[in-house]
Amino acid sequence: MILGSSLGTAPSAVGLDRAPCPLCQGPHGRPVVRRSERLHFSLAYVQNVSLIALCRSPVGIDIESADRLQPQALLQRLHPAEVTALMARPYRQRKDAMLRCWTRKQAYVKGLGTGLAMPMSHVYVGLGFPSGGLDDLTARNGWALTSLTAPHGYAIGIALLPPPATRGRPTARIHTLRQSTEVTRTLQLASPAAG
Repeated sequence: MILGSSLGTAPSAVGLDRAPCPLCQGPHGRPVVRRSERLHFSLAYVQNVSLIALCRSPVGIDIESADRLQPQALLQRLHPAEVTALMARPYRQRKDAMLRCWTRKQAYVKGLGTGLAMPMSHVYVGLGFPSGGLDDLTARNGWALTSLTAPHGYAIGIALLPPPATRGRPTARIHTLRQSTEVTRTLQLASPAAG
């Protein structure tokens, strides 16, 4: 219904395909709307919370629950620089920082369309904490990554790839479905740093 509404068409008329995988070109990349370059989407869910992010360019979104976090297993899937940064944080902040890093990483690989086929310990996205008064934005190969305000006990990460011709800030619409209640919000990120 959300995709159909965004395209101005009946939900039953919305077809889905898979983009080619960027690693092997196989037909198992990220889901895409058939015959539509103007709408990209990403889905995420955990327990009773579901998210869909809609954007005019590739997007990835992820949500995780702190209850399901397995720190020792997750540490092995973080990039060595992320583990170093995590261990430098005060002990009480590490679980939240790890969850925040993981959702950003998941959102990024979902947006790329590689998913878990890429070794996650080779993917660096950082912890996402502001430094020097800057916002929580990381530029990664042109992608804008950030963490979003989440319901208590959850973390949400989002990755957007602004189109090259876009000036200004990438925008995504995020629908949150929780126990039959839908909340829609628009997110506007600062543009990734050139480099």
